[in-house]
Amino acid sequence: DLFIDVVRSLTTERLKLSQWTERSTKPTSETDLRMLLLTIARQVLETMVQPEYQAIARLMLAELPRFPELGPLFRQTVPDPATRALFSLLRQGQAHGVVRQQIDLPLIGRMFFSTLLSYGVLDGLLSQTHTSRMPEAGVIETFVDQIMAMVSTKNNG
Repeated sequence: DLFIDVVRSLTTERLKLSQWTERSTKPTSETDLRMLLLTIARQVLETMVQPEYQAIARLMLAELPRFPELGPLFRQTVPDPATRALFSLLRQGQAHGVVRQQIDLPLIGRMFFSTLLSYGVLDGLLSQTHTSRMPEAGVIETFVDQIMAMVSTKNNG
């Protein structure tokens, strides 16, 4: 329970998932959707480069063999709520004609978060330095533009 509370405070509470899908932030245009995806990507990356997050991730990975229940608990606490929030955002975009109807939301979610995770793991957990750093702003923008190209009605409609 303590582990999950620490993980929650370092991740989902810091990300403020509910703000991703509030009425005031519904994507009613391509610009809205792009800005929301940029914000989410930056928030997730900023969370993953925090020394506290890196430390708890290392601890969790080291302790998985002794406490296999940590894996499912972590998934329920961090990736699952973040993915649901992203799906909700994309569905709102579909309702406003901004996001294509015929897309595979689970696949898009995996592509979105796994790309971000690769920066946290490769440039954080597995780096030789003790300080993780954010990818350059241009990298994040290019990434979001590629996601937009996959989901946007403008680009694929």
